[in-house]
Amino acid sequence: MRNGIDSSAPGWALTPSGDLDHAAIEQRARALRRAALRGWLAAVAARAHEVLSTRARSKTAASGRQVRCGEGAGCHT
Repeated sequence: MRNGIDSSAPGWALTPSGDLDHAAIEQRARALRRAALRGWLAAVAARAHEVLSTRARSKTAASGRQVRCGEGAGCHT
């Protein structure tokens, strides 16, 4: 159940009189869009972290220093 709507229940998008509950449908659509956006943002953040930490390790390796993740390598776990 999300936002008071149990979309797994049969008839979740119906009013007590049997008509379509447009407000419930719109609310569920907004919740699905928000969930998709959160997933996309999480994927972008993970990729950015991967790129930045790889770049930091490359710079560190080029300087000849040994730096572990979390010690200035630009990698935050």
